[in-house]
This record gives sequence, structure tokens and C-alpha cells, in this order.
Amino acid sequence: MPQRLTYLFLSSLVLLLAACGGDHQDPRADHSLHSVFGPATLIDGDALSSQGVAGVLGVRSTQPFEEGAELSFAITGPDGPVGNAPRVTNPTERVSSDYLTTPLEVEGFTTYVPGEYLIEVYIDDELIDSITYDLSEVAAGLDAPDFTAEATLQGVTLTFDEEIPALLTRAYLRNVTDEGDLVLTGAAQGPTGTLELALTPDFPLNRSDDYILTILADSATLANSAEGEGSAPHIPARFLRYSQNLQGDDFDEKVELYYNTFTVSFPRDYDEATYDAGEPMYVGLAVLSLPLGAPDPTENPWAMFKLERPGYGLYTGMTWNEGDRYIVGNMGLNAAAGFEELVGDLSFSFDGTHYIYGPSPVSASASGEPLHHLPSLTVDAPTATSLYLEWEAVPGATHYTVLIYDLDPQVEPTPMVFLTEATQLTVPSTAQFPIDIDSSEYGIYMIASAGHPFLPGVTNMPGSIADWAFPAP
Repeated sequence: MPQRLTYLFLSSLVLLLAACGGDHQDPRADHSLHSVFGPATLIDGDALSSQGVAGVLGVRSTQPFEEGAELSFAITGPDGPVGNAPRVTNPTERVSSDYLTTPLEVEGFTTYVPGEYLIEVYIDDELIDSITYDLSEVAAGLDAPDFTAEATLQGVTLTFDEEIPALLTRAYLRNVTDEGDLVLTGAAQGPTGTLELALTPDFPLNRSDDYILTILADSATLANSAEGEGSAPHIPARFLRYSQNLQGDDFDEKVELYYNTFTVSFPRDYDEATYDAGEPMYVGLAVLSLPLGAPDPTENPWAMFKLERPGYGLYTGMTWNEGDRYIVGNMGLNAAAGFEELVGDLSFSFDGTHYIYGPSPVSASASGEPLHHLPSLTVDAPTATSLYLEWEAVPGATHYTVLIYDLDPQVEPTPMVFLTEATQLTVPSTAQFPIDIDSSEYGIYMIASAGHPFLPGVTNMPGSIADWAFPAP
């Protein structure tokens, strides 16, 4: 009988504990700690580098943690407490129900000296354990980087003068002028000399905004101290915590020059005596890409963008708007037999003083089918100094490239170029391209394409072309 009463008592106690505290951690739970910790080189903005401490702490429990459980810590170094507060509370990450982590970062602490460091670990307000680090042989954090930041069409490339001897390096680029919270990120494992921060379509990367670049480097990570046979739970490490303010024009810029080709049909009335309408032909667009956007042309209104092919004698002048990431020139309209004449290096100049030579373009080949012909264009002049264009959608087309020329033979050909996914366009008068309907006639040249026409490597994309004059002669 006593044995049965004992069993009933224990069963009732288990049920009572479950009813009263089912969501609370068992007070008898055991905890295992692992961490990486050590000196960190700290750079914030233009301030001189200093030496603090950094690291990461992980705590695993034999029982699930309470929802909202919080890790905190206190660090004592050779010269006494580290930091201004008795305990430091950084954001706690709940990796799983039984595993919490937090950064061992102490804001404002910049007086690291080698020696012994004691880390006391708390869950909520309860001291659960402590860690002792002997850093007598670790003099300083990782060296501050010297680097260049280059903007490309794909993102931002960080190139370090010397490899960062880290197991994990991360970088974050945030636009502080824009109101959004978009950030470019990149990471590399092992010693690295470069980092790639992939560009997202909606991230504002330009030469006029302000940015903050953050670089974090760790010579060891929490994964190195994971529990397991032969692993050390607490690893001395060296760190870099770098933050720098940048302006858009602080970035180097990878300017690319190339041209893309489009398979089209001979437009109606092009040369009926020689060609059949619908016979395949090619149009080339020379493209200068500027990842940070084009400069303001009003700074030097005579510095036209010119494309040239050595030995061929053809150039095209082009006006652009500030911030345009692409400046485009029409490089010819040829049948397959004559298209080889367009193959060759291209160059560009601003005001005839600065040249960069681009790669040899890819030769076109007779493949693919063109899109349908562009329907008739409706052109109107809402005012004497503006044009309004409207056209029907071309089946299969996603983009329309529109070039507007002044047909006055006394005016150097400097067309304005517009890229749109819509089927209408308003063209206002600008200082670089003044419009006066009463005194000039304008040529309008359009290419419909089955994709973005300016991206590198676009060859033989299906397209269609058409041209008009306004007012009609």
C-alpha cells in the first residue's frame, strides 16, 4: 500500500508541475557554453583606430528556454570591469528552442590590454556560469584594411590591398540618403582579398548619395567551438569592426563599352528594289554603361558622348540625362552579309579629350526570328517645345528604345535616347536638346526588343525597327 501511495503522489506532483509551469524552463536544466572572444580593431567613421574586445557567446540547454529568454554578460579584464555598466545586454538570437547566442560586443570600450579576461554569463537575471580567457599572448585585433570600392553593373567589389587573415569576413553597404532600409551584403570564408556585394534592382547606387560601409572580420567563429569530440569550447580570436562613411563619388567605377545586336526585318519601303520586306537584318546599339549614373551634362554642355570605330570614320554624338546608367548610340543597320563591317573595337570620348577602348564585339549570325513590324506611330506636339509619342504594343516586346534627332543639316547629330516599357512617351525640350516645332523637323527612330536592350552580351535579340519624321515633310 505505501508503494502505491508513493506512486500516486509522484504522479499528482508531475501533473501539478505541468499545469503550473509547462512553459517554464526546468530549474534543473544544465547549460553548456561555447564562445570565441578576443581583441578587436575598432574603426568608426574617420576616427583613429582603437583596440577593444569582441566575440560571440552560445548557450545550449538540456531543456527548452522560456520564450523571450535573454542572455547578458559581464566582462572583467586585467584592469577591471570592461564597459560602463555592470552587465551588457546585446540582442539575443534564439537559434532553436534550446540554443541562444549573443554578440560579446562592448560599446565604447577601446582600451584592450593583453591578459586574463573573465566573462560571467547570465540568463535573464540568473548567473549560470563563467568563462576565463588567457589572452596574454594576443596583442591586438586584426589590422585595419586598405581597400578600393568599385561600382559595377552587378554590384560593388571591395578589393583589399592585403588579404584579411580571417575565417569569416562580412560587408554591408547601406544608403543613408535614401529613406529605405535596403542593404547590400557580401561574405567570404577564409582569408580573402576581395568581397562581392551583389546589387539588388531597387538599391540606389549613384554618385550623389551618402553611404555607410561596414566590414566585420573574425579569425574564428562560433561554429569552431561547437561541442563535439576534440573541440575546444572557448577559442581566443582576433576581430575587425570597421565602419566608414562614403559618398557616391568615392567609389571607383567599372565603365563598360560594348554593343548589342538585334535581329529585325527590313522595314517597309527600306529599299524595295534590293531587299524583300521581312528579310532578316541587324541593328547594332553601342552602349556605354556607367554604374553610378552619367554626370550632369550641364557642367560642360559641349562634352558630348561620341562613339567611334577606328578606321571606319563613323561616330555618333549622344545627349543624356544626369543619372542615366546607359548612354547609347545607334551603330548601323545592315543585312547579314554587311554586318561584319560593324565588328571592331569601339572607343568613347568626352569633348574629344578622354578615350577608353572597349572589347571586340561579338559577330552577329543569322539566327532567330524578328518581332512583328512596329505599328504606325502617333506623334503630337502638345506645345511648340515638346513631343508626345504613342504606339501600339508589339507582340513579344518588353522594351522600346526611342532615339530623337534634329534633322536640321546644320545641327550636329546628337540624339536623345529614351528607354521605356510603356507604349507612350513625352519628350520635353532640354538645354542639351532644345525642341522648336516651328523651326525644325525631327527624326524618330524606334527599336522594339524582347528584353532589356542595354545589358552586356545581348546579341541577336528578337526585335523590330521603324522610323518616322515629324512634322511630316
